[in-house]
Amino acid sequence: MECYMTMLTLDKKGIAGAVALGAVLFLLGGSFGWLLVAVMLYFLVFSYVVTLIRIDYKERRGLTEKRRGIMNVAANGIAPLAFAFVLYFGAVFSNNLLELAGIVGFIGAVAGITADKFASELGVLDGIPKEILTLKPTKKGRSGAVTLFGLAMSVVGAALVAGWAFPLAEAFSVVGGGIGGAGLLAVVVLSGFIGSVIDSVAGHFEERGLGNKHTSNLICSVAAGLTAIAIVLVV
Repeated sequence: MECYMTMLTLDKKGIAGAVALGAVLFLLGGSFGWLLVAVMLYFLVFSYVVTLIRIDYKERRGLTEKRRGIMNVAANGIAPLAFAFVLYFGAVFSNNLLELAGIVGFIGAVAGITADKFASELGVLDGIPKEILTLKPTKKGRSGAVTLFGLAMSVVGAALVAGWAFPLAEAFSVVGGGIGGAGLLAVVVLSGFIGSVIDSVAGHFEERGLGNKHTSNLICSVAAGLTAIAIVLVV
């Protein structure tokens, strides 16, 4: 058990919360339950990987968390869970639009929190951070600060999650709606990147006493999911 706790960088309550979240997602997802759980596991695994990159450097400068708890799980899981409920009710009421919104919103939300994780963990390793709204240079690790390298890494993070767009497009009616795997992949990457940028904007206000890292993560995932839905519906 200690091995898995170390791998996921979660404390005991965080582990319990993650397991509970996975179980609920599997039940709500119906035939897509495996996809929802797999995408969330993707996020957990890649979060662990990017946390380990140059961990000594980040720990010496206080730029990373050694342990994450139930609040981290809630902040990153509430939006995906909400979109899973949309998917569930779409299936219950045989509403294809709700099903589409639920599954696309879910994968967009996870792309957003993954993009943000890549940006925050890797962005501190290179470049001069600047306030996202003022573009003034600031210290590394400050909420609301971005680097060009971090922005690029956010695209990479979103793209890794977007790889699930191909089996999703094949299995779901988005194909019939005119969007294939490549198109959905682009939507997920874009929405994930936008969510990460919005997280940085929220972080700007977080530094001024409005919200905290958990609310910023929640805003990121909601924004990314809604962006993905909006793009798909417009297209």
